[in-house]
Order: sequence, then C-alpha cells, then structure tokens
Amino acid sequence: MFLLTFGGKRQVIEHRIDQRWQFAQPLERFDGLERSSLTVSKIPEGRYYEDLSDIEKISMSENYIQAAGSAEAMSVEVRRRGDDGTARLYIVGHPSFRNGVPDVRIPFHNGKHTLTVYSNEVFDAAEAADLFLSWVTDGRIDETAYQLREFDLGTG
Repeated sequence: MFLLTFGGKRQVIEHRIDQRWQFAQPLERFDGLERSSLTVSKIPEGRYYEDLSDIEKISMSENYIQAAGSAEAMSVEVRRRGDDGTARLYIVGHPSFRNGVPDVRIPFHNGKHTLTVYSNEVFDAAEAADLFLSWVTDGRIDETAYQLREFDLGTG
C-alpha cells in the first residue's frame, strides 16, 4: 500500500501500483498552480495507514519520492536514510557536470513556493513517471542512470 499526497490531499492506495500510467496520469495534470505536487510513501507491509503509530508515520515521512512543478518542467526528489541513519533529501538529475549555482526556477503551489535547480534536474511528466515507477518497484533510483544531489532543507 502507498500513501499519495497530491496537491496537499492525502489518499491511501490499497492496490498495487506497478504500472507507469498510474503515475503518468497525475503528473501530466500538473499545472504548476493548484495541481503541482505529488508525494508517494510506502506503507509498511501488511499494515493500514490509519493504524500506524505516530513514530511509524514519522518513519514513513523519511522515505519517499516527490515531484513539484508543471507537467513540462518539474523537479523530482527522493528522501531516504543515509548510512548514518539520518534522513536526507536528494534532487534527482541527469548525469552532467554542474557549474555555478542552480538557476532554473520551478514554481509550485500557486507560486507560493519555488525550487531552484540545475537544468539537468528538470523533468517532464513522462520521465518523472518512469522515476516514480522505478522507486515503487525497486525502492530506489538507478544511480547509474541518474545522479542525486543532496538538498539542504535549511538553505532551501
């Protein structure tokens, strides 16, 4: 089971999510305004979200994939625990040499928020759907095909 948060609204999905279209449909609806974010977390096997303890829900919030922006230009991030047990947020990008500071602005939530990323970290809905499918089926992003840049939430 999965917990999806689409545009701030939570939905528990009790069936398998193993088809690309299951992510492509909501991601293609991203307008950068009201429909501009999707977060997917795995619910522990054999459990129901409503029955999870607060500690279990916090643990779920430390392992997810999310996207924000519009169908044509969005950022994809994953949050996971590092080897030291600390949860870290990473921005997914295509392998590329980066020079300077990020300069591509991705607005979301009616322009109330903006994420600034490198050009190699911008995805369209189609490729983002592939990343979401990979994450839910394999539990990770293929780091031979993509690179992850740690994002410090404190410096935004």
